Amino acid sequence: MKLTEMVEKYYFHDSGIAKVDFDQEKREATLLIDFCNWAQKNYTDDQEENIVLKLVFSNVTSMLGEKPLLDANEILDCQVIENGRTLEFYTIRTDIANRSREHVPFRIVAEDVTVTQVGVGWYEPPS
Repeated sequence: MKLTEMVEKYYFHDSGIAKVDFDQEKREATLLIDFCNWAQKNYTDDQEENIVLKLVFSNVTSMLGEKPLLDANEILDCQVIENGRTLEFYTIRTDIANRSREHVPFRIVAEDVTVTQVGVGWYEPPS
């Protein structure tokens, strides 16, 4: 789907960026999102409140921002800019150990995105 379609379909506020991978050879970026399903327009009580979404961006020409290495990267907002080819997440990154918070933009320039649910609850990294 086009980036604008994704932003119209999914409301990312309060969700978190859990993991970011980039395959330079394939020009593909993969984000795992701790997604607040309960905040969606079409949410019903019989659905899981929190799920894990996998966003795979294809034909990536640029990815700017830091990987979420600290305790939380909470999404405040996201928008599509620059003729529908750039997705920008506005996040707050929290470092619990140092009790610090900072605003961190995360930007991806891509042709399109595939969104799939890959889990329920919150993302748990493999041990």
